[in-house]
Amino acid sequence: MGPNQYTGQEIFAWLQKNLSAPKSQKNKHAGWMFRNLEDIQEALKKIMPPGCYIKIKNKIKHKQGRFYVKSKAIFVAHDGFEENATAWAREGETKKGLDPSQLTGTAISYAGKYAMGSLFAVNDEKDMDTINDQKIKLTDKQINRLFVIAKKAGVENKEEILERFSIKSFDDLDKKKYDEICNRLLKEIDAREKKNNELEELRKLQENPF
Repeated sequence: MGPNQYTGQEIFAWLQKNLSAPKSQKNKHAGWMFRNLEDIQEALKKIMPPGCYIKIKNKIKHKQGRFYVKSKAIFVAHDGFEENATAWAREGETKKGLDPSQLTGTAISYAGKYAMGSLFAVNDEKDMDTINDQKIKLTDKQINRLFVIAKKAGVENKEEILERFSIKSFDDLDKKKYDEICNRLLKEIDAREKKNNELEELRKLQENPF
């Protein structure tokens, strides 16, 4: 694909569609296959058109006694078009055989992998890897979506969400639990809307019985 033939947006869409990053790594303990950040980067090198490139920016934040890594993957095209995605990872408290600096490096790699995977639509929902004690932090957009859904379902504040679903804090909320809560609340909203529609139909019948 020649860069001068297409816009940056068209190239980005093509990369999303054609990127294939096989799971070439194997977990030594459980035997499952997974991909890491380097696998995605190597796969991109093979199909990235001249004049286009990827850059990853990392930030480390300290919150409630734990360190979090925020990785932002950015695609830059020859014509100035940019697209980006962000992901978080939390440093593991300890991991056998790793010193503190290696824990940080592992978290950076983990967050970068998920930022790249999100940017290029690489499905990693079932991709287990070697960082067994690592935990992906939900993005601000996901948390805000949860608040919006909860409010529509009649849950008015954050404390009520935590109490109702037995969550200590939103930092402890993983993707599986997040999806479970959102789906449950969406079902409640659907049920409420259905009931409201039925009541509205009943009211209309009462006003116009014939």
